Amino acid sequence: MIGVEVKRASGETSVSVMRRFSKRMQSAGMVRRAKSLRYHSRNQSGLALKKRALKRITRIAEIERLKKLGKWNEPVGRKPH
Repeated sequence: MIGVEVKRASGETSVSVMRRFSKRMQSAGMVRRAKSLRYHSRNQSGLALKKRALKRITRIAEIERLKKLGKWNEPVGRKPH
């Protein structure tokens, strides 16, 4: 990656140099890259995906069963999808 270099002009305050540096960092895409590295999460394994799918299927089946029995109330405050 190419570094960003900012030199202080004569009579320029340190605050304006910092502001100019941050703008250059942002426009170079270095801020986005750093955040993507910091909050990177790895891909889920096949087993984890299957477990989530099974959990979702059982939850949907249970809700359908309760609806048939008339014991299911729609959650308040949420719009149905």
